[in-house]
Amino acid sequence: MLYAVIGGPDWKDLTSFSFVQVSLLATAIAALMMVVVALARRLRGDAGDDRPTSDQMLTKFRELHARGGLSDEEFRTIKTTLARQFQNELRDDEETGFDDRSSGEKPPD
Repeated sequence: MLYAVIGGPDWKDLTSFSFVQVSLLATAIAALMMVVVALARRLRGDAGDDRPTSDQMLTKFRELHARGGLSDEEFRTIKTTLARQFQNELRDDEETGFDDRSSGEKPPD
């Protein structure tokens, strides 16, 4: 009772919506949710673009090893790990048909 006095919704009015109004509202909510999901995917995809590829990382570690910053054993371990990661990236590119994982473009035919 107090809620109705201070301007809250009248629950009787909520049941008087027509089927068309409810359908339009549901469609608008679904469209809004699709836009939010699309934006989230785009932002998440853009965030991954800054991550270096495994071959770029290997080049950096090779330089660090040459300067004496890594022992031979450390470099071998890193090189083995990055080689596996690079193979997985190549396999993923082949499966998706994408040449460059950051650009999202298909290779030319």
